[in-house]
Amino acid sequence: MFDRVSQTPAVQSLARRLEPGGALSCPGVAASAQPFFAALLQQIFPSRTIVIVTDNLKTQESFQQDVTTWLQVAGSKLQVAHGGSSTCNLQPATCNPLFFPAWEILPHEGKLPHADVISDRLQTLVALGGGSKVQGLKSNVVVTSVVALLQKTFPPDDLKSRTRTLARGDRQNPLDLIEWLEAQGYEPEAQVTQKGELALRGGIVDVFPPTSPWPVRLEFFGDELESLREFDPLTQISRGEITGVTLPPAGELGVLKRLVGTRSTASQTSPRDGDAVERVPTNTMGTLLDYLPRETIFVLCEAELLTERADEYARQVPPDDPFYISWENFREQITARGMSSVQLGESGAFSLTPALSRWERENPSPRSEETESDCGSADLEQSETSEALSPLPAREGQGEGESYEIQNAPLFSSLDAFRPLVERAPEPQIAEAQRREFFQQLHRWLRQDYAVHVFCNNDGERQRFAEIWAEHGFSREPGVESRAPETKSRPSTFDLRLSTHLGSLARGFICDEAKLVVVTDAEIFGRYKVQRPRRLKSPHAAAMRSALEIDFADLEFGDLVVHLQHGIGRYLGLKTMPVGAGNRQSAIGNQQSETECLVIEYAPSDPANEPPKLYVPVSEAHLVSKYVGAGKMRPPLNTLGGTRWRKAVEQTERAVRDVAAELLRIQAARATQPGYAFKPDAPWQREFESSFIYEETPDQITAISETKADMERAKPMDRLICGDVGFGKTEVAIRAAFKAVMDGKQVAVLVPTTVLAQQHFNNFRERMADYPVRVELLSRFRTRREQQRVASDLANGSVDIVIGTHRLIQEDIAFKELGLVVVDEEQRFGVLHKEKFKRLRTLVDVLTLSATPIPRTLYLALTGARDMSTIQTPPHDRLPVETIVTEYDERLIRDAIQRELNRGGQVFFLHNRVMTILTMRQKLQKLLPDARIVVGHGQMNADD
Repeated sequence: MFDRVSQTPAVQSLARRLEPGGALSCPGVAASAQPFFAALLQQIFPSRTIVIVTDNLKTQESFQQDVTTWLQVAGSKLQVAHGGSSTCNLQPATCNPLFFPAWEILPHEGKLPHADVISDRLQTLVALGGGSKVQGLKSNVVVTSVVALLQKTFPPDDLKSRTRTLARGDRQNPLDLIEWLEAQGYEPEAQVTQKGELALRGGIVDVFPPTSPWPVRLEFFGDELESLREFDPLTQISRGEITGVTLPPAGELGVLKRLVGTRSTASQTSPRDGDAVERVPTNTMGTLLDYLPRETIFVLCEAELLTERADEYARQVPPDDPFYISWENFREQITARGMSSVQLGESGAFSLTPALSRWERENPSPRSEETESDCGSADLEQSETSEALSPLPAREGQGEGESYEIQNAPLFSSLDAFRPLVERAPEPQIAEAQRREFFQQLHRWLRQDYAVHVFCNNDGERQRFAEIWAEHGFSREPGVESRAPETKSRPSTFDLRLSTHLGSLARGFICDEAKLVVVTDAEIFGRYKVQRPRRLKSPHAAAMRSALEIDFADLEFGDLVVHLQHGIGRYLGLKTMPVGAGNRQSAIGNQQSETECLVIEYAPSDPANEPPKLYVPVSEAHLVSKYVGAGKMRPPLNTLGGTRWRKAVEQTERAVRDVAAELLRIQAARATQPGYAFKPDAPWQREFESSFIYEETPDQITAISETKADMERAKPMDRLICGDVGFGKTEVAIRAAFKAVMDGKQVAVLVPTTVLAQQHFNNFRERMADYPVRVELLSRFRTRREQQRVASDLANGSVDIVIGTHRLIQEDIAFKELGLVVVDEEQRFGVLHKEKFKRLRTLVDVLTLSATPIPRTLYLALTGARDMSTIQTPPHDRLPVETIVTEYDERLIRDAIQRELNRGGQVFFLHNRVMTILTMRQKLQKLLPDARIVVGHGQMNADD
């Protein structure tokens, strides 16, 4: 691919222009092709550093993913393997570009960036500075954002002085090392579990460098470093010996603030408050430019967006901020240091013109004829309509030039004209027609000698593409050798021109001049690309603790507890109480004079009296357990000797008997009526599951296996999937639904709200877009005519999966071959709805999903009456939710929202009154004039 494009006259001209340096503007490069363009420059100039600059974090992460794929393609030998296998790219670790993000906070705020952000930044600086011994950090491609470039960092010499490299046999006093590490921002802890922590235990020093994927254990004998081992921060068990370790600073912004002597109050000052941060000498701060060689090439993606984003950030920082450098100043330093820059833009025809600064664009100066002859038009707007490129300088930049005629067309175009993707998925018939038309276009490109490269996320998608290609009537599967003996030595042009690869790309593009077409799974299956989350550096990143993991013995002061005999009280800690004389002896025969007791406070029978306290000896602590209730409601305390707790216990006992009777009736009905036994997994099922772009957690894999095993038994399934929000319960339901459809059965997915129904509808359709599965929605979002059509199609069996709210259990809804019912959040349905569910349970397989199951459902599962699978393992890189309770402060609200908007995210602002919600919107709009704010509440019209 790179060879075809690099041989085009336009790219050869670009290479000659960039070789001596300078700034060029290159319109006509589609956004989807800009990562490929950057990787192409890296192939043309392998010894030069390439810095890719994007406008925001989301684009930066998307470009990081695409550039990684392209560098892996370029760094691997592409071997078109025949006999059924397609081109499969190796993935050397050294191909990964460096990721240099911006702080997700503003420098003047009173908090520090996340540890993983600092890790990425320091890893890039250490790798560029040549001081890293961590494998895989050597790269000459950097992906960053414009805001990250505007944030200053350590000067190279200062970072070098703050970085130490230790090896086996070195002599170092452990106490001096601890003191030095603390000065570099490492936090002393009893046990190292997170990046930037250290611990000292005798002659053993545990430290977690931010640039290392694992913490390191340093063992000293006196002052001599005897061994270095990596260890698992969760189990604290060593993983293996290493020869050396690089210890950079554990912080950046916090260390820099101490370095420059910023006033402590400056961190709380807003740029609109008028207080400036203390000015410091400029030589104490550096930028990314200080770490780059003179031959660096900056690839500026959509220069206008970069300028706009830089101006927006400049308005948010305080005046004279020591951590900020303006975009104009940064661009001037690029030129002053002799570095090159290429401005890429999607609009206009491809041409090479000198890039102008903002001052030059606002103050145009007349140019001589010689300058115009050598450089072409300096006006960017005129360059977009120019049809010919003026004579170019020779390879050395001197002497005779050559003329290259180009057409008025972009060099790299997107595939939107051939495969447009809309926000709402079209009807299955329309989607299939669009896919067929696109496949015919692929075939036309092949007949016109275009090289077509198809990129799929995984092997499952690649296999499905081969099947669809064959289903559309084309002669051979892509990349598969013809079985005729005479073609083995000389593969056909068709086989050579279409190749499939494994890699993640956002969208495809076409280069007509090179006769190259790159197609992704987004165009093949007609869906928006699901952005694969960028892996954090640590494979054991801090994860959100599951709500299921409750230690009932872990009582803290003020917790609500339940005593088996006296009811709900408040735990007040432990207290040593005297024991009655002569009544108790210890295990060794000594008489005990004191015993430790749990102190529990109860409600007074008379409000005028002091609350009574119950002292429970530790030997009877099994009678006390931590109170666990639904939601955040705090129940009233029981009174000692009162009747309320006794009545509650009696009511519970009666309810348990009722549940047991109902349980016996349902189980008897299920035992006498055999269910449908689904067939084992078909090839499509395995392809469908392998096309999942995320990594399943161990609990997820177990839940999926148990669910499919239940479906294959000749007994109606009744399984509860219990797990926290975002832990992957929906994927279990999707795979179970797909298995049912593959066996000719229909699936009903019941959800409590229309919003959740729409969300599930989008997820199911997205996941099953590769297969002939019809998914429909029944909710108030659909018109009456659409609902009637779906109901009719359900009855005749043309709908495979229907997702709906209470509308699904109305009398006019009938199924032809219902085989599976998925109930999401069963606790949010009423009693009448559950009666309908009971009738369904006796006939079909039922899968219930819930993050907070009601006590009765949980009781049935825990007693073994209903099968239950728990998903307690959080997804990879799931970070804990940060909750802050504070007084109402408009400055704090503004900074928090602005911080989220800076990273390209969205904000939900919850207000507690519908009457004053518009007033709050006006306040927010004044605080954030550039934010787009919409209002939604429960009293709005359905059309709104």
